[in-house]
Amino acid sequence: MYQRLLAAIVCLAMCTFGAANAHTPNQPPHQLFKVGDLKLESGEVIKDFSISYVTHGTPNDKKSNAILMVTAIGGNHHRLDFLIGPGKALDTNKFFIICTDAIGDGLTTSPSNSTAQAHMKFPRFLIRDMVTSQRLLLDHLGIAHVVAVIGPSMGGMQTLQWGVSYPDMMDSLVAIVPLAKTPAWSVAVLEASRKAIMLDPAWKNGDYDAPPEQGVRLYRDIQFPCRALAGNLSRPVPEPDGCLALAYRARNGSSKGLRRQRLDLSDLGI
Repeated sequence: MYQRLLAAIVCLAMCTFGAANAHTPNQPPHQLFKVGDLKLESGEVIKDFSISYVTHGTPNDKKSNAILMVTAIGGNHHRLDFLIGPGKALDTNKFFIICTDAIGDGLTTSPSNSTAQAHMKFPRFLIRDMVTSQRLLLDHLGIAHVVAVIGPSMGGMQTLQWGVSYPDMMDSLVAIVPLAKTPAWSVAVLEASRKAIMLDPAWKNGDYDAPPEQGVRLYRDIQFPCRALAGNLSRPVPEPDGCLALAYRARNGSSKGLRRQRLDLSDLGI
């Protein structure tokens, strides 16, 4: 259930945000691997699919020094730039670093850049579909095994999925702040964020001609405080309200606060 909800929020958020960090001339160039039609686990197809990536460092003769980086929701291949470089954790003197862009991030084929399936015509996709696209990229590059798969947040989820889908393809997994099991508050926050965008009149049922700015602003207002508070929701708090009420009451099985926010989460089992 969470993967389908995550797919929806990726579609909704990325089609408005685009790339999180700018690419400068002194950085490795963007590259695109054109896959063609990408068949998803659901049986649907992303038409004319391309995965975006950059590389740092040089592969050795056996191509055995590769590290795959997968990115967070709202991020792109720059997400772990601070770890990449000579003498850093992802040492480019030792390793060949492949930094990928996730389906829906605005660089890899996404609702915002697809000409064949723009906006809400874009198929829903899963974390496993992201991993499948990355596996196709490694095959294209002639890499059969990597030293590690590393990713933060949603990238951590992809990293864990790599361990499930292709357990023999890496020496290690570095999943940074991932979710292996989804708490109810996370589902609630994502649903609230999604509806914040969809309830903006500028959304026009997904056929918008300009970004739904007010909905995106509300999305950010919901997301950032809730992320900061998420780690503190395990202990009781007196009469929580606003964003905290949304997350806290969802976690504790109450829909009172959610109804006050005019959200309908009955289909999510909360």
